Amino acid sequence: MGTIAYKVRKMASPKDGTVKYYAQKTVYKRLTGEDVMDVLVADCQLPRVVAVQAVGAITKSIRNFVLNGHRVNIVGLGSFSAKCNSRGQADRQKVSAEDIKRLSLRFTPSGVLRQAAAQVSFVLADSADNASNQPDPATGGGRG
Repeated sequence: MGTIAYKVRKMASPKDGTVKYYAQKTVYKRLTGEDVMDVLVADCQLPRVVAVQAVGAITKSIRNFVLNGHRVNIVGLGSFSAKCNSRGQADRQKVSAEDIKRLSLRFTPSGVLRQAAAQVSFVLADSADNASNQPDPATGGGRG
């Protein structure tokens, strides 16, 4: 499905100083909307202006639905939702909008995305043997 490069990081326990080594995902270039748009245009063979308008409309719609209390499910990707974090009151009648501290936004991956994540393979980033197997971050990373 995909391939993620990792590096090995040495870390000491803050409690007792015990040193252990951990796998850590290699940080790729941060993809911009333009990078994603380039791949979308190439994959869908759409004129760039149409792709930009479509992505903008989808993004705006999801944002509006979520910020108006809806849960938005995108098949194969997951669900976007909002949750209120509030102070508790001893009496139901005393609960008001002033008790809401903030709105938390949530993303819950779909089963399809979780299954795909379980199929990801890993390659050591600094290994010369794996240099040809390095994922291409510009295209989303891996095989599949």
